[in-house]
This record gives sequence, C-alpha cells and structure tokens, in this order.
Amino acid sequence: VAGYFMPTTGWIFLFDDKATQEDRVFEINKQVHEGVHQLEWWFTKQRNKWGASAVGQNAISEGIAEFLGSVEMDEYRKMKFTGVEYLRLQTMQSKAKQFEGRQQEYRIFPLKKLVSFTTYHEAQSWGEGEWGIPRGVVMGMLYEQSWAFTYFVHSFKGGKYKDSWLAHFDSVLLRETQFGMAQQVFKRAFKIRDDDDWDDLQAEWESFVTDDLLKRDWKKYQYDPPKRETWPDDYPWPKDPLGE
Repeated sequence: VAGYFMPTTGWIFLFDDKATQEDRVFEINKQVHEGVHQLEWWFTKQRNKWGASAVGQNAISEGIAEFLGSVEMDEYRKMKFTGVEYLRLQTMQSKAKQFEGRQQEYRIFPLKKLVSFTTYHEAQSWGEGEWGIPRGVVMGMLYEQSWAFTYFVHSFKGGKYKDSWLAHFDSVLLRETQFGMAQQVFKRAFKIRDDDDWDDLQAEWESFVTDDLLKRDWKKYQYDPPKRETWPDDYPWPKDPLGE
C-alpha cells in the first residue's frame, strides 16, 4: 500500500519512503489518484444532502481515479491531463507476455462482472475462482482494466460511450449502485436490454484492449517529472507576507 483515502476521516494518507521519492511518476499519479477518491467522497456527500458517505472503492471508482490520475507535471508544477496511465499500460502488456509464455491469452474481465464488483475481496475471489490466478495478480488486473475501461468509454470512436458512462457515474454518486444494484444501473445508463447488447459492448471492449492497448507503445507516454528538490530559478514563489 503506497497510499489510501480514509472515508471515516475524509483524509488522504500517503507513505513517504525512499522508493516512493525515487519513482516520481508513480508518486505524482498516486497523489492525484487518492485526491480523486477524496473528491468523489465529498461529491457523494453533496449529492446526498451532506449525509454519511459510505461508498465502496469499486471498479468504477478505481477506474476514474486512475484515469484522472494520468497526468504529467512540468518543472513549474503545472499538471497536464493525459488520460493514459502508462504505468498501468506497461504492466498490462507485461502480464500479457507472461500469459503468452504459458500459452494463454491475457484475461479480460467480463463487463457484467467488472461493473458489479463493489469490494476488492469480491473481485479477487472471482478472479481466483474463475481464472485460477493468485489474488494479488487479480488485484493488479482490476486496477489496470478499471482504468482501461474508463479510458475506453471516453476515447472509443470519439467518446461513443462517454455520456453513458457519465450517467452511470452519477448513479454511483447517488449510491444507486449499492445493495446489489450496480449491474442494473449500469444497464440503464448504457441502454443494455438483453444479452446481445452485453455481447456487443463486450466485443468492443475486448477488441480495444487486445487490438489497441496491448499493442500500443507505452514508451511514447513516458516522461521525466521534476524531482522534489528541483525547482526552476524563476519559479514564482509566493511572497512572504511579513516581507522577510
């Protein structure tokens, strides 16, 4: 665990060690990722008359946190949103090669299941039982594919599913995905009427992963962010209010 958002306090907790400081891309993305969870928590409270906010970190929540956490930082600490979490893209391709080495294909979550998971345990248990994959590996795949699906709905065919996804995320904020209703509200937002609609969406999603993401050059998204201690000479530091 490198960091987490704590719903009971509304705070973000980040671990600060040497390894974290050295991997600045991960450190920056992680901080934005957890900040998105925090914002989701507050928006959920706002949408529910400021009542208690107890939304689980489901696949949709992790997907948008990974998606909005895909940023680049310049030397002046300005952020540019990219949408491509290249660290996740890199690990997806690495896992695909490992599967290939065992004469297997990279496993892709059925959307019926991916949008239904409301706890990490549920996703890990399903992956372990259906695929025979260790729970820790399934956890990584949950994060990878949650990001990939969020990226898919925003970018596939010019954002073909963006409005549907936004409608579904609104249901997440309104807590309509609780109590086993996650799949039903997803179907409503994406206008899924029967198994044929599920199959069509699944086919587009899997093709996007196998024919695009797993073949895309992740290195073109790679960059070197500034180190913590590296600041430009002309950085506009705020003036000392005491004039010292």
